[in-house]
Amino acid sequence: MKYPLSELFDRLTIEMRKAHYGKDNAELLAEYRKAIGEKLGARVADIVWETVILAIANADIANLEWAIRTNKELSREEIGERAVAIRNINNMRCIAKSILGSYAGEKSDPNRYDSKQKFTSILQPLGGKRAATPRTRKS
Repeated sequence: MKYPLSELFDRLTIEMRKAHYGKDNAELLAEYRKAIGEKLGARVADIVWETVILAIANADIANLEWAIRTNKELSREEIGERAVAIRNINNMRCIAKSILGSYAGEKSDPNRYDSKQKFTSILQPLGGKRAATPRTRKS
């Protein structure tokens, strides 16, 4: 392919995002993956591929969670539909993490990390508690 590597990465991420939403562009994606492999090696192309999948999944999960947290007018049905979508996207995310780990020779269990952690977000300090603030005592 005639594109420089930076352009291949850009086009790959755009087309993978489209594929995530249902566009049938597998042939084009395969060309981009092959071109990256020719420039950097097949292993690097595989790592880039799975990393893009992981990034797309994480962005979609964050967007769905944010919409639930900030939109107080969502019906229970809408919240439920978003929760199911989050679960499905999280499955894709866990598979990508597992594949990336296997490239590094790690034996990974996708359930090991996600199911044992208490839910937190970047908006919530670890442990779900607010950060301690100095308090003054009124006399």
